[in-house]
Amino acid sequence: PPTAFSASAATFASRGARSSVRPVTGSRRGGFGQSPSSVCAEARVWSASFGRPAFDGSVIRRVGGIKVGIVGICAPALPMFTDTTKRMGLTFTEPIEPARREVERLRKIENCDVVVLVAHTGLERDVATRAERAYETPNENWGYRLAEQVRGVDAVILGHTHVVVGQQKISGQLVTQAGRNGENLGRIELRLERPNDRSVWTVMDATSRVMAIADSIPEDSTVAA
Repeated sequence: PPTAFSASAATFASRGARSSVRPVTGSRRGGFGQSPSSVCAEARVWSASFGRPAFDGSVIRRVGGIKVGIVGICAPALPMFTDTTKRMGLTFTEPIEPARREVERLRKIENCDVVVLVAHTGLERDVATRAERAYETPNENWGYRLAEQVRGVDAVILGHTHVVVGQQKISGQLVTQAGRNGENLGRIELRLERPNDRSVWTVMDATSRVMAIADSIPEDSTVAA
């Protein structure tokens, strides 16, 4: 029978026939080397010493029997915002091709049922008008291009610009962003179906919403840890 599960980005839980992926998607302050969640699956930071990626391109989690691949990306402009001592020996390249390769690997080699792109970068264009954002720092925001040009992704979770994007579709791909400083929680709902236990899952629907975090909401011990 069909099943449904929720997806967002980092802390995973399972409840009976429903599976949940509920990571916090609100942006947090801190540069490279200060926020582990922003670089846990980096696809395009290279180590000059070893001539290879400095981080794994993705992580894989099993959620209620569903295999979820999470690709991590940050903006090539990151060196402009961080202390040189925190990025010595690292080279930051443009993210489109590395992201494409990693998504393809997760789909074809790892056989992931769901692929989520988590990017510490924002939208460089207005979704409605496609007009570029004013006063952009070169290479700072890549969200629009990632959603438009990296196919095979079920959801794109953005950050960096500190704006709230409840739900947008860019070239048919779901895009969301939960603001800043942990003030909100972003939640993505993906509905998957398959005709029988031997068939592959298909994502039939994807929606998202952003919920404000108030002082009355108790702290989640798993997220806090």
